[in-house]
Amino acid sequence: MTKPDMANTTISVNRFSMRPKRRKLISVIKPPLSDYTKFAKKLDKDFGAGKIRSVTYAVEFSDGNTRVSSYGDLDVIKINKALSLINNQALDETLARNYASEDLKFLGLTIMQFAPSLRSLFSAYGIRTCLDYGCGRAGAWKNPAFKESFGLDRLILYDPYVPEYNTLTDSKVDAVIACDVAEHIPPHRLSEFFRRMFLRARKLVVFTFCSRPSSKFFSDGTDPHVSKYPMWWWEQESKKHNIRGIPVVILENQA
Repeated sequence: MTKPDMANTTISVNRFSMRPKRRKLISVIKPPLSDYTKFAKKLDKDFGAGKIRSVTYAVEFSDGNTRVSSYGDLDVIKINKALSLINNQALDETLARNYASEDLKFLGLTIMQFAPSLRSLFSAYGIRTCLDYGCGRAGAWKNPAFKESFGLDRLILYDPYVPEYNTLTDSKVDAVIACDVAEHIPPHRLSEFFRRMFLRARKLVVFTFCSRPSSKFFSDGTDPHVSKYPMWWWEQESKKHNIRGIPVVILENQA
């Protein structure tokens, strides 16, 4: 089967009358993927609870073929869930396409801003091995003097969108760091992000975040910062996923 081109996806919802023998098509709505929550609420408001006879969403493939999945008697919560899954897939593919296009250059220099804090933490916790999760092009680490200043015996670099670093090993390290990476991860992928960090860290996890819109957008208008949350939210999520009680330091980028 051809892989779906989610950028061209449309969702059609067919509204039918309640009478089983008179399933007359009333109208078809094609909302933007990004408005799935608003759309689901509108559906509920327009027809009222229990008035939706069936819901159909169609995913259009790049070769022109169409796969249609039908559901009967869906309430607004289930509609929202179904459309949310499609929206998540669309967001994943949009981000992958934008990062692959190298529309914006992520050079991996943000870590320099937090280097003094990281060096102090590494010294305090006796950090000798480290995973930089979301290192970009690792520009800072390519400077020998910068790298040596941390006194590491081993450094692992990982970034899913940089071919040179897109392999994530299962190796345990003393510390996992992620500098201004969290806000680039879609909300539905954040649990995986936390799980991966805490699974690999033995002594320390450090991550920084930015809660503001990015200063640079992709050419299609997409903001690279797709998860903009305040400090208390990141602390709460971190605690929820930190089942082994690893020391965690969270810093906000306010520059």
